[in-house]
Amino acid sequence: MRYIIFFINKFLLADDILAKNQELQNLKIACKNNDVKACYELGLKYFDGKMYLEKSCELAYAKACNKLADIYILDINKSRFYNKLSCEYGNDFDCVASFDDEAIDYERLARYCKDAKKYTCDYLKKQSIKHKNLKYFVKTNEKYEKLYNLCLDDNSKACFTLALNIDDLKIFADDLYKKACLLEENFCIFKKVEK
Repeated sequence: MRYIIFFINKFLLADDILAKNQELQNLKIACKNNDVKACYELGLKYFDGKMYLEKSCELAYAKACNKLADIYILDINKSRFYNKLSCEYGNDFDCVASFDDEAIDYERLARYCKDAKKYTCDYLKKQSIKHKNLKYFVKTNEKYEKLYNLCLDDNSKACFTLALNIDDLKIFADDLYKKACLLEENFCIFKKVEK
């Protein structure tokens, strides 16, 4: 009786192995035909499946790019590169991770903010304040951006209104108050004076 159970177990195990091999073969064929999910699945199934993940990422599959960013976590440049791709292919959570805090690509960050990618507007605000960059700070708020553009065109009321709106941010507000005053003397009486 034990021998029968042993042979049945061997038969079932062999059948399971054949099914898994067939599944892998089907995934390989699908991946070869540019099926992004098949490439991604192969990348997860193999210990060193980076080449499948890379193909899936090249075919614009955000999950594969995210996985590659995780794999390359110790190589910060590669990790940021794959986070950027993951973000651009639709995984908003990787957007902020694709930036270097010391060398911000403000244009790309502002574009992500406009596209309503999660957390990017807050990150843009934080980095703009940190690096004293009013031009990009205002891109986090449509009203601020309109006022800023009018202020650039020497509209004293716009400069003053923007200064009032962001009065708690002295690094920006004081310069805007000064510009409003220079453009129109009436605004000089409102200018903040340090005691």
